[in-house]
Amino acid sequence: MHIESSQKTDNELKIALKKWNWGAFFLTFICGIFHRVYFSLWVFFPVIGWIMVPFILGAKGSKWAWEKGNWRDLEEFQEKQELWQKTGFVIFIILFILFLLPMLWIIIDVLFAPSKICS
Repeated sequence: MHIESSQKTDNELKIALKKWNWGAFFLTFICGIFHRVYFSLWVFFPVIGWIMVPFILGAKGSKWAWEKGNWRDLEEFQEKQELWQKTGFVIFIILFILFLLPMLWIIIDVLFAPSKICS
């Protein structure tokens, strides 16, 4: 019975570590510093860091967080990662509303009111 239980936990761990990590994707260096994954600081290097690092962290973030962390068990790890995921998503939505929607508003205003630019 104990062997079956540990195999189930191993399988759950493998699945959890392969999941895409939206928290690491959206909160690159914040999540990285918290989990002592200092690779995340490459995000501060223009172009390559901005493009590649979030995707690498999204793919490998859970695995690296597990390896660097001091987790009691898989359940605690999954709870914390879920919190990071939700936090990252909320911050993304807030930034989208604060920055991208006003930009769209300006673009639409310019496209449909060209007389303002010409005068």
